[in-house]
Amino acid sequence: MKAAKHKPKVRRIRPSVTGLTAADDILMARREWVARFRLRGMTIREIAHALADLDPPIINVESGEAWSHQAINEDLMAMRSEWRANAERDTAEWFTEQLAENAEARRECWDRRDMPTLARFTDQHIKLTGTAAPAKTEDMPTTAWRDLVRKRGGDPDAVKAAVREQVSKRASPTDDGE
Repeated sequence: MKAAKHKPKVRRIRPSVTGLTAADDILMARREWVARFRLRGMTIREIAHALADLDPPIINVESGEAWSHQAINEDLMAMRSEWRANAERDTAEWFTEQLAENAEARRECWDRRDMPTLARFTDQHIKLTGTAAPAKTEDMPTTAWRDLVRKRGGDPDAVKAAVREQVSKRASPTDDGE
Protein backbone atom coordinates (compact mmCIF):
# COMPACT_ATOMS: atom_id res chain seq x y z
CA MET A 1 0.00 0.00 0.00
CA LYS A 2 1.37 3.41 -1.00
CA ALA A 3 1.68 6.11 1.61
CA ALA A 4 -0.61 9.05 0.94
CA LYS A 5 1.32 12.01 -0.37
CA HIS A 6 1.04 14.94 2.03
CA LYS A 7 -0.43 18.00 0.38
CA PRO A 8 0.56 21.19 2.18
CA LYS A 9 -2.15 23.58 3.23
CA VAL A 10 -2.22 26.66 1.07
CA ARG A 11 -3.03 30.01 2.64
CA ARG A 12 -6.47 30.90 1.37
CA ILE A 13 -6.85 34.47 0.15
CA ARG A 14 -10.35 35.90 0.04
CA PRO A 15 -11.58 36.90 -3.40
CA SER A 16 -10.29 40.24 -4.50
CA VAL A 17 -12.69 43.14 -4.92
CA THR A 18 -9.95 45.30 -6.41
CA GLY A 19 -9.73 43.36 -9.65
CA LEU A 20 -6.39 41.79 -8.72
CA THR A 21 -5.81 38.17 -9.64
CA ALA A 22 -5.37 35.40 -7.09
CA ALA A 23 -1.68 35.38 -7.96
CA ASP A 24 -1.49 39.10 -7.13
CA ASP A 25 -3.20 38.46 -3.79
CA ILE A 26 -0.75 35.65 -2.98
CA LEU A 27 2.18 37.87 -3.96
CA MET A 28 0.93 40.70 -1.73
CA ALA A 29 0.39 38.34 1.23
CA ARG A 30 3.86 36.82 0.75
CA ARG A 31 5.45 40.29 0.60
CA GLU A 32 3.70 41.34 3.80
CA TRP A 33 5.20 38.35 5.60
CA VAL A 34 8.61 38.81 3.95
CA ALA A 35 8.64 42.43 5.14
CA ARG A 36 7.64 41.43 8.71
CA PHE A 37 10.35 38.79 8.88
CA ARG A 38 13.00 41.11 7.42
CA LEU A 39 12.12 43.81 9.95
CA ARG A 40 12.73 41.20 12.65
CA GLY A 41 16.28 40.86 11.31
CA MET A 42 15.91 37.56 9.45
CA THR A 43 18.12 36.62 6.51
CA ILE A 44 16.68 35.55 3.14
CA ARG A 45 17.31 31.89 4.03
CA GLU A 46 15.56 32.30 7.40
CA ILE A 47 12.63 34.06 5.72
CA ALA A 48 12.20 31.16 3.25
CA HIS A 49 12.03 28.68 6.14
CA ALA A 50 9.74 30.92 8.21
CA LEU A 51 7.25 31.29 5.35
CA ALA A 52 7.11 27.50 4.97
CA ASP A 53 6.66 27.09 8.75
CA LEU A 54 3.60 29.35 8.97
CA ASP A 55 0.26 27.68 9.65
CA PRO A 56 -0.91 27.39 6.93
CA PRO A 57 2.41 27.76 5.13
CA ILE A 58 3.08 30.33 2.46
CA ILE A 59 4.69 28.22 -0.24
CA ASN A 60 4.99 28.18 -3.99
CA VAL A 61 1.60 26.72 -5.00
CA GLU A 62 2.89 25.48 -8.34
CA SER A 63 5.79 23.46 -6.92
CA GLY A 64 4.53 22.80 -3.38
CA GLU A 65 7.98 23.88 -2.16
CA ALA A 66 9.27 26.81 -0.16
CA TRP A 67 9.77 30.03 -2.11
CA SER A 68 13.18 30.42 -3.73
CA HIS A 69 15.75 32.82 -2.35
CA GLN A 70 15.51 34.72 -5.63
CA ALA A 71 11.74 35.26 -5.18
CA ILE A 72 12.26 36.47 -1.61
CA ASN A 73 15.10 38.77 -2.72
CA GLU A 74 12.80 40.27 -5.39
CA ASP A 75 10.13 40.78 -2.71
CA LEU A 76 12.69 42.59 -0.54
CA MET A 77 13.75 44.84 -3.41
CA ALA A 78 10.10 45.71 -4.09
CA MET A 79 9.47 46.36 -0.38
CA ARG A 80 12.55 48.63 -0.12
CA SER A 81 11.30 50.61 -3.09
CA GLU A 82 7.88 50.95 -1.44
CA TRP A 83 9.47 51.94 1.88
CA ARG A 84 11.55 54.62 0.14
CA ALA A 85 8.42 56.03 -1.51
CA ASN A 86 6.61 56.02 1.83
CA ALA A 87 9.52 57.79 3.52
CA GLU A 88 9.14 60.65 1.07
CA ARG A 89 5.53 61.28 2.07
CA ASP A 90 4.74 64.59 3.70
CA THR A 91 5.20 64.74 7.48
CA ALA A 92 1.68 66.09 7.94
CA GLU A 93 0.32 63.02 6.19
CA TRP A 94 2.26 60.76 8.56
CA PHE A 95 1.03 62.75 11.54
CA THR A 96 -2.57 62.45 10.38
CA GLU A 97 -2.16 58.72 9.88
CA GLN A 98 -0.63 58.30 13.35
CA LEU A 99 -3.55 60.16 14.91
CA ALA A 100 -6.04 57.99 13.03
CA GLU A 101 -4.24 54.79 14.06
CA ASN A 102 -4.12 55.99 17.65
CA ALA A 103 -7.84 56.79 17.62
CA GLU A 104 -8.65 53.34 16.23
CA ALA A 105 -6.46 51.68 18.85
CA ARG A 106 -8.20 53.62 21.61
CA ARG A 107 -11.63 52.62 20.21
CA GLU A 108 -10.53 48.99 20.22
CA CYS A 109 -9.34 49.31 23.83
CA TRP A 110 -12.71 50.73 24.86
CA ASP A 111 -14.49 47.85 23.11
CA ARG A 112 -12.32 45.30 24.94
CA ARG A 113 -12.48 47.26 28.21
CA ASP A 114 -8.66 47.19 28.27
CA MET A 115 -8.04 50.24 30.44
CA PRO A 116 -4.25 49.87 30.95
CA THR A 117 -3.66 49.78 27.19
CA LEU A 118 -6.18 52.57 26.69
CA ALA A 119 -4.19 54.70 29.14
CA ARG A 120 -0.98 54.07 27.16
CA PHE A 121 -2.64 55.03 23.86
CA THR A 122 -4.18 58.10 25.50
CA ASP A 123 -0.73 59.18 26.74
CA GLN A 124 0.60 58.65 23.22
CA HIS A 125 -2.25 60.79 21.83
CA ILE A 126 -1.45 63.57 24.32
CA LYS A 127 2.22 63.50 23.29
CA LEU A 128 1.36 63.48 19.57
CA THR A 129 -1.03 66.42 19.86
CA GLY A 130 0.89 68.35 22.52
CA THR A 131 -2.25 68.68 24.65
CA ALA A 132 -0.69 67.88 28.02
CA ALA A 133 -1.66 70.25 30.83
CA PRO A 134 1.01 72.89 31.44
CA ALA A 135 3.36 72.25 34.32
CA LYS A 136 2.57 74.10 37.54
CA THR A 137 4.80 77.10 38.16
CA GLU A 138 4.78 76.74 41.92
CA ASP A 139 6.48 73.67 43.27
CA MET A 140 5.33 71.79 46.35
CA PRO A 141 7.68 73.41 48.90
CA THR A 142 6.47 76.89 47.86
CA THR A 143 2.82 76.03 48.42
CA ALA A 144 3.54 73.94 51.54
CA TRP A 145 5.09 76.86 53.51
CA ARG A 146 2.14 79.09 52.57
CA ASP A 147 -0.30 76.50 53.92
CA LEU A 148 1.75 76.14 57.11
CA VAL A 149 1.79 79.92 57.72
CA ARG A 150 -1.99 80.14 57.15
CA LYS A 151 -2.57 77.17 59.47
CA ARG A 152 -0.74 79.03 62.24
CA GLY A 153 -2.79 82.17 61.64
CA GLY A 154 -0.17 84.13 59.73
CA ASP A 155 -0.18 86.03 56.46
CA PRO A 156 2.06 84.37 53.85
CA ASP A 157 2.62 87.66 51.99
CA ALA A 158 3.72 89.40 55.21
CA VAL A 159 6.13 86.54 56.01
CA LYS A 160 7.53 86.70 52.48
CA ALA A 161 8.08 90.48 52.80
CA ALA A 162 9.81 90.01 56.17
CA VAL A 163 12.13 87.36 54.73
CA ARG A 164 13.01 89.60 51.79
CA GLU A 165 13.82 92.43 54.20
CA GLN A 166 16.09 90.17 56.26
CA VAL A 167 17.87 88.96 53.10
CA SER A 168 18.38 92.51 51.82
CA LYS A 169 19.83 93.58 55.21
CA ARG A 170 22.38 90.75 55.03
CA ALA A 171 23.28 91.62 51.46
CA SER A 172 23.82 95.37 52.11
CA PRO A 173 27.18 96.62 53.48
CA THR A 174 27.25 97.63 57.13
CA ASP A 175 28.85 100.69 58.75
CA ASP A 176 31.55 98.73 60.56
CA GLY A 177 33.29 97.65 57.33
CA GLU A 178 32.23 94.08 57.16
